[in-house]
Amino acid sequence: MKNMGQIQIKKIGRKVVTGKVGENRTKVQKTYGKIIYNGTLGLTEMAAHIAKHGSVFTEDVVIGVITKLKNCIQEMLADGYKVKLDGIGTFYPVVTSEGVADADGYSTQANIVRVGVKFLADQSKRSLYKASAMKNDTSLTLKLYNELTAEDEEGDGEGGDPSNGGSGQGGSSQNNGSSSSSGSENQGGSQNSGNSGSSSSVAAPTISGTTPFDDSTQVTISGPAGSTIKYTTNGVAPTATYGNDYEEPITLNASATVKAVAIIDGVASEVATKQFTKNGSQGGGGEEGM
Repeated sequence: MKNMGQIQIKKIGRKVVTGKVGENRTKVQKTYGKIIYNGTLGLTEMAAHIAKHGSVFTEDVVIGVITKLKNCIQEMLADGYKVKLDGIGTFYPVVTSEGVADADGYSTQANIVRVGVKFLADQSKRSLYKASAMKNDTSLTLKLYNELTAEDEEGDGEGGDPSNGGSGQGGSSQNNGSSSSSGSENQGGSQNSGNSGSSSSVAAPTISGTTPFDDSTQVTISGPAGSTIKYTTNGVAPTATYGNDYEEPITLNASATVKAVAIIDGVASEVATKQFTKNGSQGGGGEEGM
């Protein structure tokens, strides 16, 4: 299928650190491309779109079918199945597990601290979502601005976020800073990671919660008006396209490092980081997924 659609690209100016760690390193200015998202389509919008595509089914019937599919996928995931939608991708359940020194002392009730869902896009030869197919079948329109949108991006060589805007040729795109909490009772906000010289136009979110804690703690994340938030607890920095969507306070039952970004119009802020430590913990909880 040719000319599947049209994606607009804007130019992003980033300062990238080149050279190996321990050697003389230089920060250079480079220009990358980044997707301009048109918005997010919900169930109602998608049903209306399907109904207008020569479908014999009305919009309410389409909504009913999609809702039934959604409920059945949830049911199958809860029963431990992976659900593959051919040509789209696979949904599968993941867990976050707190490690224990003694295998005999491990229990699902005490040591499984989170159950979530991940999605892997179909990358088979026939899939329209395979990277090569998307590139061949999508028109890329370069939207030019009088000035580049500036984003400082620390990385080794050709670093950057390969999911949206980076070259994806290696290197690290995340700016890691020190945690804002260590050992004492702390209910304050997070500390932004990375260089203070970053020029992201979006203010970083604030991560709040009590640390250290005994049994569990609730973590809240707040961002600037009009923003959405993505977060991770697996040590990987979230981006505009990677991470869990923050919708309600997060409950932590094990030590973890929470990282978050605020996103406005597809542009992510600096990464905010906060370490949460459980009293008597032998180390952080390991997370499968995000």
